[in-house]
Amino acid sequence: MGNDYYSNNSVVQTKIARYKQALGDWGTPSSGLIGSELAAPLVGTGTDGNPLTDAQSAAQSNYLNFIYGTGACG
Repeated sequence: MGNDYYSNNSVVQTKIARYKQALGDWGTPSSGLIGSELAAPLVGTGTDGNPLTDAQSAAQSNYLNFIYGTGACG
């Protein structure tokens, strides 16, 4: 309780800022490691003949619905 070491420590705040910069954002376009590794589009078609980007979009949508509730993310 009351452990706010990170909020009052400039060294820790600087390190957090560097991590956030390296990770980037989920927004459009995504950036940093999120954009290049976690949200990079899949290339090719699946065994059903549909683009893999369709499967990736469906998976991301299902995940966000699971985490935040159906319809919470536009």
